[in-house]
Amino acid sequence: MSDATPDSVKAPSPRRQRALVIVAVVVGTMFSALDQLIVITAIPRVVADLGGLADFAWVFTAYTLVSTVSLPMWGKLSDTYGRRRLWLTGLGLFMVGSAVAGASQEMVQLILSRGVQGLGAGALMALGPALIGDLFPPSERPKWQGALMALFGVVVIAGPTIGGWITDTLSWRWVFYVNLPFGGLAVLAAWFGLPSVRSGGRRSIDVAGALALVGAVVPLLLAFSWAGGRYPWLSTPIVGLLLGAAAMLGVLVVLERRAPDPMINLGFLTNRVYVVAILTTFLVSGGMIGAVLYIPLFAQAVIGSSAAGSGAVLVPMLLGFIVSAIASGQIMSRTGRYKALILVLFAVGIAGGVLLTRMDASTTELELVRNMVVMGLGIGGPFSVLVVVAQNAFPDRNLGEVTAGSRFFRSMGSTIGAQLMGSLLSLWFAANLRERLPAQVRDALGPERLAEAGNPEALFAPEAMTALRDSLATLGAEGAAVGEVLLETLRLSLADALRGLFVVTAGLMLVGFAIATFLPEIPLRTTRDADLPADQADARAPTAGGE
Repeated sequence: MSDATPDSVKAPSPRRQRALVIVAVVVGTMFSALDQLIVITAIPRVVADLGGLADFAWVFTAYTLVSTVSLPMWGKLSDTYGRRRLWLTGLGLFMVGSAVAGASQEMVQLILSRGVQGLGAGALMALGPALIGDLFPPSERPKWQGALMALFGVVVIAGPTIGGWITDTLSWRWVFYVNLPFGGLAVLAAWFGLPSVRSGGRRSIDVAGALALVGAVVPLLLAFSWAGGRYPWLSTPIVGLLLGAAAMLGVLVVLERRAPDPMINLGFLTNRVYVVAILTTFLVSGGMIGAVLYIPLFAQAVIGSSAAGSGAVLVPMLLGFIVSAIASGQIMSRTGRYKALILVLFAVGIAGGVLLTRMDASTTELELVRNMVVMGLGIGGPFSVLVVVAQNAFPDRNLGEVTAGSRFFRSMGSTIGAQLMGSLLSLWFAANLRERLPAQVRDALGPERLAEAGNPEALFAPEAMTALRDSLATLGAEGAAVGEVLLETLRLSLADALRGLFVVTAGLMLVGFAIATFLPEIPLRTTRDADLPADQADARAPTAGGE
């Protein structure tokens, strides 16, 4: 139990103070989510300017690693020392990292500054929903969480376009510098809006637990980031990282069982509401990645959609996501119930996944739009309501830790899901191509040219298509006929592989639905936890229905 007085218990926030806090949360959360998306568009210019092509992936990996592993720490520390100082610290780190990244003169400097950015982003992602929880009781939180998730959808739609415009109009350095004025606005809003909270006594920080958490999560994320690309899945580096992560996880459990004030409260795992909420969050995050990453590829490479190149093909799905997030939040706030809503949302997500699995080379763009809208409706709502479900199962003194735990599993689900699906796509595509490619085409290409030609990038990357045509031109008169058969085979093989990924997406939503049936229904509290019974005031004692 924290000795800090929770912000929400001190006094109800005046309307002006609430407005300032919401501005701080919206701006901070938006730019921490937007950063990765706009940086993607600037990478070609960054590499051209700084060099370091072999290391550019670390520009993303450093940010993701540090932000993910720091999430539980920010949540725990905010419950102990108050969210105001932690939020301002996170904003400061994010802005310092942005300033140094924009001024970087070499790739190593950029990578290190991205790590600093990621550390600040971890605070913003962990504490944003908790700050909303400090302002409102659980019965009012869903509509605000829904609005935040709708903002996330807008960011996903607009991010690449904004990043491209900044890079083309100004320079890649302004992709980072743009965070500074908006970060300053968030600092001012937080400085004047967030109440000052003083700890009721100094607490020891569980340094050993924090180090063990880093030792478990970092190798796990690196293993999933490198497997199937830099190293084979069963290679010594990947197996070593996974074994190291498992060993450190065991160390973490031992340390946290003995710690008087653990960084990771294992008592939370006795709460069925919390366990179901984080598992379903993990699954819906993995399912979302399958749709967000690979629907544009299907649209452009299989059915030839011109919008897919700019990412605009995702707009229908993200509009469904936004509608679902807002509507689900409103329904949950008005009814005070959530189990039936969550089951309906997962059922819609399953339907969307099934529709995606039925797509093939004959699918029209209109059918694709319909399928994406249904999928968006299914995945948008769970993100906005599951975090409130978890918060409602514990007293508000644990709000930061519970919220950060939910965000941590959401981040882990999307990171692990993206890598697993990428590996499955490569495996299934190669198998489909071997099965479908006619023997006469194999003979005409020969082993060396076949290895170069068996690349689906020719279906959506103009440079790859040009290289393929140049290679086929060396075959003489039969080159055009071989090329036509090869491209159609590539297209059908990729379509089958992508349908397999959509089956995985539907399967994840189905498992999520099954797990959600075990979710206890605890009516949302209409007040903060000051009126909870004494025996429900400890994080290790779940609220009624949590067993």
